[in-house]
Amino acid sequence: MPEKRRGGGAVAPNFHYFNLMLQTRRYYPGAERKFEQLYRKTRTYWRKAVQRAAETGEVRPDIDVAHIADMFHQIHFGLSFEQAMLQGLDIGTLAGQFRQLYELIRA
Repeated sequence: MPEKRRGGGAVAPNFHYFNLMLQTRRYYPGAERKFEQLYRKTRTYWRKAVQRAAETGEVRPDIDVAHIADMFHQIHFGLSFEQAMLQGLDIGTLAGQFRQLYELIRA
């Protein structure tokens, strides 16, 4: 059950995650470097997945692997952030956006 905030609206569960990230970046020395490493690692996982899909013929061979991998990463991060300000991340919406992007690149 989402907690209530002043003014009566509910606070989305992932709101606290983003708040923690922002506060950590502000007050923890070296946090920016750690976040860069985390984002780089996440993008590397996406790039490997998209590259394998291109190599096996699952997706079109003419795609820009790095660009598409970044799009998958940014869909997740952007939707998570946006929905943290509202009701919280809707996994169904996220899955639908991932499927739509996949359909655009599928072989």
